[in-house]
Amino acid sequence: MLRWKKISFIMLMIIIAIVFSYSAQEVSTTLAQRDEVFNASFIQYWHAKDWDKPRWVKELLMLKKAKVEEVIIQSIADTKDKFAVYPTSIEGYRFNSIDMLYNALSAADFVGMRVRIGLGFSDDWWFKNAMDLDWLLREANDNKMIFNEVLEKYGDHTSIGGWYIPYEFYQFTAITKNYQNNLNIFLKEIAREIKSKSDKDIMISPFYNSNYSWVMPLAGWRKLVENALRNTGIDILALQDGVGVRHNGIKQLNDLFAYTKESTDKLGIKLYGNIETFETTSKGNMPAAKERISIQMLLQKPYVERFVAFSLNHYQNYEEREEIHNFINYLEESLYY
Repeated sequence: MLRWKKISFIMLMIIIAIVFSYSAQEVSTTLAQRDEVFNASFIQYWHAKDWDKPRWVKELLMLKKAKVEEVIIQSIADTKDKFAVYPTSIEGYRFNSIDMLYNALSAADFVGMRVRIGLGFSDDWWFKNAMDLDWLLREANDNKMIFNEVLEKYGDHTSIGGWYIPYEFYQFTAITKNYQNNLNIFLKEIAREIKSKSDKDIMISPFYNSNYSWVMPLAGWRKLVENALRNTGIDILALQDGVGVRHNGIKQLNDLFAYTKESTDKLGIKLYGNIETFETTSKGNMPAAKERISIQMLLQKPYVERFVAFSLNHYQNYEEREEIHNFINYLEESLYY
């Protein structure tokens, strides 16, 4: 046993030395050789709002080396704080000193990748849920203004690959059929505006928390998905698997995705798996082990068309030198699995 530990330690030291000697592209190639192949990865604007175009190019090349085709910007505006990461002219809004959206799209044009643009979001969503239709309609109106402005300013970028509505619903969002109807009206307002002026598809990414299955079992979840998305024009449901935040365990994924697929099939929309590539620990979120991610993908594969990650950019990001220890942890966990 002691001999094995010594050999393992030596192996780890060799890997660490290799990691620090690799260029970013070489490390990205290592990721691309793994079994996990993601179509897209989420990135949150707070992480990238001050990046210039060269920094975006590096990020997107890292993703491209990993065979990722699309980066999803989770949102580009805070509708509560009236803040945007692009120079908006919407009354009452302030904006970032750097045009993050322009830099991201220009970099994606250059490297040949797609950007899915998330619209506006308010943290009040988690308190209001779908109970207040007037509030929902005001949020929808803000999102329609953001969409129209973005389309006018940036619509000529070939890298725009689609749209993302950042309002994630789950059991407590719309427990009753009346609230589910409110949610449906809200999503229709935004999606129909997008569809009227863009031929790009629309994604949403809800989640189910098995810890609250007593509030709504999977049969109720199936109906919630159907009632919320019926006739909205939304094309893709990227279901969060909830493993990283411990909303769901590995053993619950089969039933969760089976029930959700019944709904998406009935609605005629695509089902993607949104894989959480992190582990919740006492020290914060850390990169998940390769083996756990592989199991997540294996269990979801019979039900989904594609996989998206939350998030290679945040938890398996080899362009961020100060985050290189995350990659080492990622390898170490895989090594001792």
